[in-house]
Amino acid sequence: MNETRIRTWADTIGAALDAVGSQVTPEGDSRWTFTLTNPTVIELRKSASETKAVFPLSSDEGGGEGRGEELGFNEFPVAPTLSPLVPRGAREFKRNVHSSLISTAAPTNRGSRLVRAKIAGDWLALEADFCQSPNAPAKGPAFFGDLLVRNATLPGLVKFVITTDGSVWLCADLPLHEGIDIAARIREACTGFVSAWTGEPTDPAASSATDSPGTADDEPINLKQICAEAGWPFVERASGKLAVELEVANGFYQALLVPTGRGVQITCDLATCDAAPPVSRQAISGLLLAASRAVRLGRAAIAPGEVPPVARFEVVFAGAPCPLELASALESLSVACSHCGEEINLLQDHAVAQRYLELRGWT
Repeated sequence: MNETRIRTWADTIGAALDAVGSQVTPEGDSRWTFTLTNPTVIELRKSASETKAVFPLSSDEGGGEGRGEELGFNEFPVAPTLSPLVPRGAREFKRNVHSSLISTAAPTNRGSRLVRAKIAGDWLALEADFCQSPNAPAKGPAFFGDLLVRNATLPGLVKFVITTDGSVWLCADLPLHEGIDIAARIREACTGFVSAWTGEPTDPAASSATDSPGTADDEPINLKQICAEAGWPFVERASGKLAVELEVANGFYQALLVPTGRGVQITCDLATCDAAPPVSRQAISGLLLAASRAVRLGRAAIAPGEVPPVARFEVVFAGAPCPLELASALESLSVACSHCGEEINLLQDHAVAQRYLELRGWT
């Protein structure tokens, strides 16, 4: 994104933050700090540094200049302006930077939370260390499955992810492109962060908490029109659902688009987890949470109370997405399925799963 576009988006984002928070302070053209009302205070800062990829089933993580290059991500056709891949360094911060932020801008009360954000290419990326929260789960693979279930309850494109050391973070990737209501997406994301910190279950498809004044009577989403304008062929199913074949070279994966009032839930099932041994379920959950960190927009999830539990990737829009947002969501799911499908099958084996957890340091 060039400097002119950054300035344009900065003005729009700044106005949106003024509407949703208080004490909004710009820090350059691509970062801000602002305060939400209790129980959560969110501070936005620009991020820096580099990290290693977490997908491979080996300990060799070297090579490549950007996240995913050693995984063959560049072989997949993705949108040139809104790549769903997170470049190396966009998802993690150097320990000394984090320590500096905590020492200079530590939460002033139990409800205060630090969130970092920046304009990264054609995305507004927000993230926070979830372990600031008293509701943070104990660290370790035994809790990875719980995070997948909690992912399914978060609104605002927010998701739990894990880093290479198993730390739990919250992320939200908001596309920046003409036609996208970034103010609405920021409101939704703030609701999602609060929901994750408070531990209160929510319906991610519900839009009542983030509606702008005067939107309650909007017509239901015209999913077929948006999908057609996005350029993705679809097959109509019952109850207004659409089925879309994802662009995955090494297998057949289909996304189901389910209208939810004025929004849409886009899901792609990957594996039924009940028959796998516990160590395999932990390894699969870890792989999927790491994939959620490496791929923009999409998140791994398991529906609460689902029997048998089915691991999936999903994108949930509380309000109607524009065609570019929908296309980006389908591309994100395509990339995730391309690089998780075969690995999930391998991790069904107890010995492979155990070795994977050991190599990742998640035992």
